[in-house]
Amino acid sequence: MEPSPGISPFCGTCGRQLAEKQGPSMALAAHGVILSIAFVALFPCFAISIHISYAKTVPRIHSPLQLVSVAFANTGVGLGIYFGVTANKIGSCHSIIGLLVMGFLTLFQLLMGLVQHIHFQRTGGKSLFTYMHRWLGRLIIVLGIVNGGIGFLATKDQGDAAPAGAIVVYSVVAGVVGVAYTLVEVILPVRSKAHDAQKGFSPTVT
Repeated sequence: MEPSPGISPFCGTCGRQLAEKQGPSMALAAHGVILSIAFVALFPCFAISIHISYAKTVPRIHSPLQLVSVAFANTGVGLGIYFGVTANKIGSCHSIIGLLVMGFLTLFQLLMGLVQHIHFQRTGGKSLFTYMHRWLGRLIIVLGIVNGGIGFLATKDQGDAAPAGAIVVYSVVAGVVGVAYTLVEVILPVRSKAHDAQKGFSPTVT
């Protein structure tokens, strides 16, 4: 196509080169923002919601919101794949970990949650899938957050470093959410079980 009147061929070439460069860069930025929100905020918060009341929150809050979060995260993955293919970075450590995490999340984590929910509706109790779903979810969240940090380092190595402010915000929020998530998901349940066991134990006095 001929350049528009008044615009030199040199300017047209520069414009195309700029568009080719900005497209992947914008995709990379959107990829980082979307997956940071998903793994640092959405997945942990919606996982914690299950402790309110299993029968009420799972069908109304936990499951629907986590499904939306998975779709949201897969949008970010699609942008990451586009950038990786365009920039020839698809084989990087960050990419491999990310694809594995999202693969397990999309295929196995959702399936185990569905199987457990069906089991709970039939029996009112837990099954092996309860613990598999719970611990795989925790592992996925941790790996996702860590891989986000690896992604920030990768942008520095390729000469297009993420803003320092974004890294600081990500680190601080991830740290706060990590502490809150560990408190609610691990420490409080363990203390509650220990308290119940101690309360139910009555030593014999002779």
